[in-house]
Amino acid sequence: MNRDSNLYTFLFATIMVLVVATVLAFTSQSLKDLQKENVRKEKMQNILSTVGIVTDRDGAEELFNKYIESQLAIQNDGSIDASVDVFNNVKLSLELKKLPKEQNFPLYVAKIESKKYYIIPIRGNGLWNAIYGYISIKEDLNTIKGVVFDHIGETAGLGAEITQDWFIERFVDEKLFDINNNL
Repeated sequence: MNRDSNLYTFLFATIMVLVVATVLAFTSQSLKDLQKENVRKEKMQNILSTVGIVTDRDGAEELFNKYIESQLAIQNDGSIDASVDVFNNVKLSLELKKLPKEQNFPLYVAKIESKKYYIIPIRGNGLWNAIYGYISIKEDLNTIKGVVFDHIGETAGLGAEITQDWFIERFVDEKLFDINNNL
């Protein structure tokens, strides 16, 4: 076949596209379970981080099981649905789209050195996309122990600053309510 012909160029490009697409699809599928596991462990790391427990991905599950004593699904009326696996089956972004009577909100309870902390996911809108994270509240249900934030599509400039220690530390020991019980 003549390598200078249009047919050769078209066939070569088609074959290369098919080969590269097959390799990418295979790689994506073969790494899918590993990606899910990494997301799961990162979630554990983020929850633990709000109560001052810093760990790598390898130690996240062990420390999560050690310090998180309960995971609850709080319904909109304040009742608890014990049948819901909040860690694996409740995604705040999807819950917020449901009717109020169908919503479940995750609550993680950590116990560290005989002190309890209540950890809840948070979500809001940034300039370009969603901002989400976790906030832990001390036993008095008014004082913030710690927070962790992340973002999907914020700019690398100011939007990315929400993940920095100097920003996160501003929330530690802040009160949720003032003396008149106002937010």
